[in-house]
Amino acid sequence: IMLGVGYRWSNRFSAAIEPTWIFYNGFTIENNGKTIPSGIKIRCDLKYHLSKKRRKRNPDFFIAPEFHYKYTKTQKEDLFGINCVSGQCAYFQDAVYTDVKNEIGGIIKLGLITRFPFVTNNRWLLEMYGGAGIKRLNFRETNLPVGGAFVNPPGRTPFGQPSNGFGLPMIPVGFKLIFVL
Repeated sequence: IMLGVGYRWSNRFSAAIEPTWIFYNGFTIENNGKTIPSGIKIRCDLKYHLSKKRRKRNPDFFIAPEFHYKYTKTQKEDLFGINCVSGQCAYFQDAVYTDVKNEIGGIIKLGLITRFPFVTNNRWLLEMYGGAGIKRLNFRETNLPVGGAFVNPPGRTPFGQPSNGFGLPMIPVGFKLIFVL
């Protein structure tokens, strides 16, 4: 759930920004050794409305570029080899470290804004959209144990190999509930 604010300064253009505090990861499949992440996500868009005039009853179609930024820190627990030389480790240790994820991207989306169904006033609107874009991910680990090396390095790409700076497609589809002031 995100809260945002938008402003429409003409019949053709509007802008919105949606800052969010991240405190939960609903997409974690396995919860072993993971704690709740914390961070921020910011989305902002600039809409070009295809209708020449605002009409109360007809849907308002738009096209919009959207900027996407996300920064999270997650405490994770993993097994580390300590003082490893040529694959031989002095000992192994379970330790908590911080996984830092930085995500930046852009989207082009198409959508429509219409009156919210079953509501008689014009203050409640519904925005529905879909689009395509790309995001770039960067990862780093901090607070690793001194002399420690991952026994199983974190796999982050869709193919399971650790990587940094790779791009992934985004295909956002969603809806927003709008209250007009």
